[in-house]
Amino acid sequence: MEWTKAPAGVINAATQRFWGATADKADAVAEAMVDDPDFLGSIAAFAIEKAKSRPRVIDLGEFVVDYDETIAAKLLAVTDPKAVGWRTDWATDEKFPDARTGTKRYKASAVYFGRQMSDEDVETWCKAHGKKRATPKEGIDLARVSPRPKLDGVMPLALVGQFFVDADGDRDALYFRRSGDGRGLSYVWLFRGVRWDAHWWFLVLEELPLEA
Repeated sequence: MEWTKAPAGVINAATQRFWGATADKADAVAEAMVDDPDFLGSIAAFAIEKAKSRPRVIDLGEFVVDYDETIAAKLLAVTDPKAVGWRTDWATDEKFPDARTGTKRYKASAVYFGRQMSDEDVETWCKAHGKKRATPKEGIDLARVSPRPKLDGVMPLALVGQFFVDADGDRDALYFRRSGDGRGLSYVWLFRGVRWDAHWWFLVLEELPLEA
């Protein structure tokens, strides 16, 4: 439809939603209402709403995770504060145990929803898009090969593939943040029934074949 820059799918969906058209009649209804300013306004509003609801996904490159190495050993090996400087004493193998062994290669991305999200909704989005949420071991291995200014545009970056659950049932996750000239590894509480605020980015992964 040349009379608007909105994609045809958006026009069709908006015509059904705001003007009561059935799916098979929506295109014809839209063509008939081409000069109606109210109709054009509803299309524009719907397009803006769809754009705001679409999460941003930033490619962070590929990296390899060594699951045989403990969290403690990983952090001890990182001496560049621009990779991981200050680190919380909650970043331990006791709080975030991981029994996996061997190595895996991943494509890393950061996803930003721009609105409050339940943790379940974040997980559902990841599953629908063939991604998994990163754990502390995975996040640390990405950070050690991605010193600042890499990752600066996706902070705070949460590692919500694994939680420490306290005695009250509240969940604690690790996350990266800018810390002065360096990068810090902190923790955040997600109380029961509380949603993630709109400012969070989430580290998500897609497994790739190991290179020969």
